[in-house]
Amino acid sequence: MRNSRILPLLGPAGALYLIAEAASLSGGLDWAGWVLASLAVGLTLAPLWLRRRLADEVPGARRVATLGVASGIAFASLVQPEGLSLLRDLVLAIAMPLSSAVLFDLATRVPDSVVARLRTLVFVSAACVAALGALAALPAFELFGDLRLVPARVANVPAWFALACVAGAFVLRLGRRRAGSAPAALAANAWAELGLAPGLIAGVALAVLSQRGVDVRSDWAMQTLGVCAAIGMYGHTALVDPKRRLRAAAAVRAYISHSLTLATLGGLAWFFWSSVPAHPVAIALVVAGTWIVGLVVWRTSTRLVRQLLAPFGGRLLDAVDTARQASRRAATLDELAAAVLPSLRAASGSDATPLLWTFEPSREMRVDVAGVPLQTDAQVPLAVREHLPSPGTVIVAADVIAQVVRRPEWRVLAEVLESREALCLIALGVHGEIEGALLVPRGRRRARLTLEEMEALRTLGFEVGAQVALIAASERAGRRARSTGREVESLQDRMDDATEEARRLRAEANALRAGRGAGRRVMPLIAYSASMRALETRLAAVATMNASVAIVAEGGIPIDHVARRLHQASPRKDKPFVVADCGGVDGDTADAALFGDAEQPGWLALAEGGTLLLADVVALPPAAQAALADALASQQARTVEGVTYGVDVRIVATSRLPLDSLQDVQALDAELAQWLGAIEVRVPALRERREDIPSLALLALDRACRVLGRGPIGIEQSALDVLLGYSWPGNLRELQHVIDHAVANAQGEQVRRADLPSLLAAGRVPEKPPAVSLDGTYAELEKRILVQALERADGNKSEAARLLGLKRTTFLDKCRRHELRSPESMKPPATETV
Repeated sequence: MRNSRILPLLGPAGALYLIAEAASLSGGLDWAGWVLASLAVGLTLAPLWLRRRLADEVPGARRVATLGVASGIAFASLVQPEGLSLLRDLVLAIAMPLSSAVLFDLATRVPDSVVARLRTLVFVSAACVAALGALAALPAFELFGDLRLVPARVANVPAWFALACVAGAFVLRLGRRRAGSAPAALAANAWAELGLAPGLIAGVALAVLSQRGVDVRSDWAMQTLGVCAAIGMYGHTALVDPKRRLRAAAAVRAYISHSLTLATLGGLAWFFWSSVPAHPVAIALVVAGTWIVGLVVWRTSTRLVRQLLAPFGGRLLDAVDTARQASRRAATLDELAAAVLPSLRAASGSDATPLLWTFEPSREMRVDVAGVPLQTDAQVPLAVREHLPSPGTVIVAADVIAQVVRRPEWRVLAEVLESREALCLIALGVHGEIEGALLVPRGRRRARLTLEEMEALRTLGFEVGAQVALIAASERAGRRARSTGREVESLQDRMDDATEEARRLRAEANALRAGRGAGRRVMPLIAYSASMRALETRLAAVATMNASVAIVAEGGIPIDHVARRLHQASPRKDKPFVVADCGGVDGDTADAALFGDAEQPGWLALAEGGTLLLADVVALPPAAQAALADALASQQARTVEGVTYGVDVRIVATSRLPLDSLQDVQALDAELAQWLGAIEVRVPALRERREDIPSLALLALDRACRVLGRGPIGIEQSALDVLLGYSWPGNLRELQHVIDHAVANAQGEQVRRADLPSLLAAGRVPEKPPAVSLDGTYAELEKRILVQALERADGNKSEAARLLGLKRTTFLDKCRRHELRSPESMKPPATETV
């Protein structure tokens, strides 16, 4: 039956024409006529309802559309039945058998094909019945010279034929349950059964009333038939809709239970309406009683219909619901088996054994009669493992056994399922990975699985599969963790031994790198003096903070070393550390250097997530300072081209003067000073840390010798005294220059005082050390010298030994002999240098 483009227009046009004729003959339509006319036009619009199914060429969609158009035209001819005309009689006589034949043809073809031989017979019979009906509708006519008139009872033949077709279609659809139709076909067939049942009941009732002399062409009878036709059309529309198949069984059960409830309420309402007096109290009691009775009837009918119409009394559906609810609380395989398997056993109606298999680890789970889970280490049958295509797949045992002849590779699987009396097998897994299988026993059940049950089992397979995958993964992880733990324990001793060796090799590597100066930045600060110890304490305190830091130091102090110490001790140590020379940019290039342009990223972008050292921040132009303050305040920066990006950088700014003084003279933007001045760290000048000068001089000597290509040399005490007495306005940079000059002038193995530049004129003369009293015994004198050395070394015993020209071990022996310890006053001060 080909799809016609004119059918969606011809049907409504014909129905409207017949309705208009009925209205003109009757002087207008009453309310009953309007109801029947609306139903007729709605039926003829079936091709529009099914346009998507027609476009997809769903089997049966074209026949359902034709059925709707033919039925609508038939009912349009019945509008105002007391005023029928010849045209409407002819249309009714032809449309009624045609729609009935299409209805019967649908029952033989959709959703699957049965009794194909009856199709031709039914359409031939429909043509004959239409011809008889048309002759009965015609007035008396002359034939072979005699006046002929068809008996009036022949006019009822189309109606009887229609009733027979409806009954035959209903019987054919009921017979599919025993004909071995597929679950999907049975689910779709249920919608058609639901649509045919009201029409068949109404047709039989009107036929009985007609035999008793009741006029069945009254308005109420036509309206009843129209409503039944609409219900039937809805059922056949759902028949060809694949998406509604899953809801078919539940819809049929709900339809029956609701119909019983409405019938009961209608009977009660009719009874009380005729017998209860019109008193407010009586009416209220009647309404309350009717509502209670209706609620009881609805609940009772719902349970009864489920037990009668649901497959195997709905036991499997109830068991699946129970298993799904219980499995969500399972945390182990034993708990999962105890949650799922007992309900599946109860659904079988016997003591059959459901099984839960897992692949890795290989387990077989079952429950005993008391519901206690039993777990055994057993391999899943190979036939089961090989025939599980994807998670959630339901393999029906009856289908596998029935297809063994056509598919010999299923023979082993069929034997496994048959030996275990299985109803079906469900693949368990998640994300396409099979983790196990669930065997559902057949028990006393003999009915086939319905589509509703298969969908419920598929949902159970997905949920239980997810639980199995989670539990199995946890067990596999625990097993790997235990094996890995043993390996870790065996390697722990070797790691402990290797730690010390690694530390030694790392120290040697650092010493080798120091020859080129590469390791100087990561060497610890020389901090024998109290001021430098306070600085280290301060750095350790502020390093873990995320706020900006301002480092104030005089010229000649390597501030990058201090800033790197801050970065290495901060949570951002694994991120970039960028050093930006603010004095190297001018007003034209400052914005590009800070924020970036199309050619290269700016300092803020390069230091993303890390630390940005702004060396000599006061050298930035005022406009760049203001833009930087805005970027820090909004955490957003904008390139020269206007591209915006986020700012996550810790700023460390350096200056030779405190930020407050720079702000007072308007050399630093006020808002930027507030952002940078949250934490201020002052690096002491070299003249404030004279205790560190000997060690710093030795480091400078080592560097100068390497740069000048000389072997290691020392320094005389007289030359060191000059260095100790100098004020060092140029700080460490000046010290390095002086040592470089002295090494270049030195002729022997030590730097002498004569090798130094003329420092006495520029600095101060070193103070003479305080004289040591010679009163007392030798032991008392030695003890005073040791104490004085410790005081000058600020309690550092290594430095005190160097001051006395002793080895450290010798100095320590003397201190133990005199029971000397570092004086409390020699400990590093608790205050911080800012």
